[in-house]
Amino acid sequence: MKRRAFIFSALIVTVTIPLVKYTLWDKWYNNPLLVPKELSRFCDDNILRKMGNRYLQIFPEENNKTKLNDILLTDYDGKKINSTDEFLILKSLNKKIYLEFSANQIIILNGWVISKTEARQCALFFLS
Repeated sequence: MKRRAFIFSALIVTVTIPLVKYTLWDKWYNNPLLVPKELSRFCDDNILRKMGNRYLQIFPEENNKTKLNDILLTDYDGKKINSTDEFLILKSLNKKIYLEFSANQIIILNGWVISKTEARQCALFFLS
């Protein structure tokens, strides 16, 4: 390969990879409702979708994006959260997850022990 072709190819790859990452990848992984942050550090999106599918098989009454959004956007005290404030959503979800683990409100999906909030996030991710 000639030097000019190599440099041009390297330049294209260097520009394309971050562009794809910041436009497509972050669309899913920056949405705090769709992806449980801590769980996504251990599981890839295929595993998260399988857990979401399994949750919806166990709880078919929650097999609706709107219903799952409403449940997730309600904090632990029963108040609705502003759906545009991602930091507030993430803070509320983390608190719910912590309190569910503390109260032993957990569910086992495909061998993973997770909170109900994380399971609902996986279900919403599966439906999206």
